[in-house]
Amino acid sequence: MYQASNGFFLRINPTSLLCLICYICFPVNSYSAVSNNQTTCNVLFIGNSITGMSMPQIVENMGAAAGKNIYVDANIIGGTSIVEICHRESTTQKLHEKQWDYIVIQGDIHNMAFPETHHIIMPWIPYESIPQLLQEMKETIAGINSNTKILFFMPWAYEDGMTWVAGQTDTYATMQVKIKDNAVKFGHDYQIVVAPVGWAWYQVYIERGVADLFMPDFVHPTSKGSYLAACVFYTTIFLESCEGISYYADLSQTESEYFQSVASSVVLDNLNLWDQTTTDYNSEKNETPSDFTLYQNFPNPFNPKTTISYSLSTFGFVSLEIFSVLGKEILTFVDKEQNPGIYKIEFDAAELPSGTYFYQLRHNGKSETKKMIILK
Repeated sequence: MYQASNGFFLRINPTSLLCLICYICFPVNSYSAVSNNQTTCNVLFIGNSITGMSMPQIVENMGAAAGKNIYVDANIIGGTSIVEICHRESTTQKLHEKQWDYIVIQGDIHNMAFPETHHIIMPWIPYESIPQLLQEMKETIAGINSNTKILFFMPWAYEDGMTWVAGQTDTYATMQVKIKDNAVKFGHDYQIVVAPVGWAWYQVYIERGVADLFMPDFVHPTSKGSYLAACVFYTTIFLESCEGISYYADLSQTESEYFQSVASSVVLDNLNLWDQTTTDYNSEKNETPSDFTLYQNFPNPFNPKTTISYSLSTFGFVSLEIFSVLGKEILTFVDKEQNPGIYKIEFDAAELPSGTYFYQLRHNGKSETKKMIILK
């Protein structure tokens, strides 16, 4: 374990010590030459070595491969917390250097899992408030450029959860769910878009495990982990699938295409969850949806619980039903008139077997159907 003078820590072993020293001694700056094209999308990353492991560079390279005019810069300071980094003079200078379209603020892993008790669970670190930081950064950035959007980087959990801390039982999975829930809450509370990197990792965990996403220190990302994260950022920034982009970093095409698919699905199937329905974080959120929409359930696959969300633009009769793959009706959630708005329903499939199911929303003579998978 490495403990900095401010109490912040990183868990390291000799394999990753050299990487940490590089990020402490040589903070990352610009990744490319500035384009004079007025349509350039300018993105600034603010974070520590979690972000700094090549992630911003991959985002820029993916954008270039997709024909985007994108400029990526970063203020990366290893060995310290995001709260301290955001209060550094180097960060203030970066905020004023360009008219940023997006500023990515990384969440700290332990702080995101335990926002009010991290200093109790790990008494060697100080209490730092992520909600307070987001409010401060939101106000600061709005004062510089009201058109800049903040993207809040949802991190991943430690590979071994909190089991390395005496008395703690959280595994990777349970810790990641806490991080997701808190990131979504902070996004909603402060009207800031969430880049769900950690939740994309969680989907990989469900399908095949996350061992190859982590370096041996259980914390930092491998090139695969960084690529998956970059796919999430690309999809979040441009609100389009990154599938088919021919930049693979040092991964195989098959591996890259898998991560592209996961990232695109996690982001685009759940835009309301990540607060992408907020078009301007300085304005009041409009809870009235612009169209009749049935969203992809999340998580998917799931065991045993998932959330089904839908939005209505007009008053009318609504039915929401679940069917087996053979078309047999399994359950009816809603069968009544509803007002315009956004609705969320938690589905507990504890009594259903593994398999593919369909859920269908009917509203004023129209219907929409989506597929979900129970994986036990």
